[in-house]
Amino acid sequence: MPEPTTTDILVAINEFAHSVDKRFGQMDHRFENIEQDIAVVKQDMAVVKQDIASTKDELLTHIDGFVRLHETLTTEFSALRARCERMEAFMARVAKQLNMEFTPT
Repeated sequence: MPEPTTTDILVAINEFAHSVDKRFGQMDHRFENIEQDIAVVKQDMAVVKQDIASTKDELLTHIDGFVRLHETLTTEFSALRARCERMEAFMARVAKQLNMEFTPT
């Protein structure tokens, strides 16, 4: 087999360099696709984060409303209890003046 000439060697090196360039071009394309995918995921995560924050705010609003309702009901219950106690005391005085027996329940 004859010895390769310098030209043959340079042609082979050039072909190899082109094949390497082609592979790097494919890799660049793949990296661009990955970067685009990551950008889409970042956008999706921003939307999800916003949805979670909105849901959290709504939940806290509902909890605050429930706590306020509970406090209102506690206050109303205390007022009703005091009213009943006053009514029972009045009824006990009336029963005493009428010489009747009165037992609050």
